[in-house]
Amino acid sequence: CKSNRNPDFRPEYRVVSPTGELRWLAALGRVEFDALGNPASMSGINIDITERKAAHELLSGAKQRLDAHIDNSP
Repeated sequence: CKSNRNPDFRPEYRVVSPTGELRWLAALGRVEFDALGNPASMSGINIDITERKAAHELLSGAKQRLDAHIDNSP
């Protein structure tokens, strides 16, 4: 149903830079709809979140190792 559409979007996705490097981007934006509920325009920005994703992966791995130590301790 078109009336239930959320005009805000916040996807995260991977891209390959012109140098071949894998980067993570977060898109932050808003879609404007016309009177019939169809998308009419979109505005927003992309933010490079590569370092945040790397830190999250390190933290997640450390948590998994800590959980394994706790589970295996007497």
